[in-house]
Amino acid sequence: EPAAKQQGRLISFIGARGGVGNTTMACNRAWPLAEMTKDETILLDLDLNFGTAALSLNLDPKQSVGDALLDTDRLDNVLVERFLMEHDEHLSVLSTQGTLKELYRPTTETVERLVDIVRQMASYVVVDLPREWNDWVSNLLVLSDEVVVTAVPDLSSLRDAKMTVDWLRARRGEHAN
Repeated sequence: EPAAKQQGRLISFIGARGGVGNTTMACNRAWPLAEMTKDETILLDLDLNFGTAALSLNLDPKQSVGDALLDTDRLDNVLVERFLMEHDEHLSVLSTQGTLKELYRPTTETVERLVDIVRQMASYVVVDLPREWNDWVSNLLVLSDEVVVTAVPDLSSLRDAKMTVDWLRARRGEHAN
């Protein structure tokens, strides 16, 4: 729709395996991107129970992005703004506290709604995805403007990275970068 506000660029990071430095890569992309472009950038940590993006940036979230996803009826710009933490002038973070108190199982529609909201709020949205395979993770990978697969040079990590890239190419075609 011509009158619709342009959506921010969606850059998703996923680790080929756990412990490969995916959150570090996402943080190291989000912060310089915000600083260099001087555009509003949001780092969205969707590792709902074990996310460490806020911890990596020395932030202490009072409310978890997982809690926002639980409250689907109230999920809107106002709720998201309340959950956002400002890291600096151009970078905001929507993260988790790292907890096992809740078992977060958001629907694909709820995650898409959250991503649509933050894409309206920022020029760039950097997403740190969990190392789990489910409908909403795979859907976000397909919807992303860019996907970064983080791997380490060992056999299992390289195998899983190749598997992920092949899967992306099959679904994104020429848009797989």
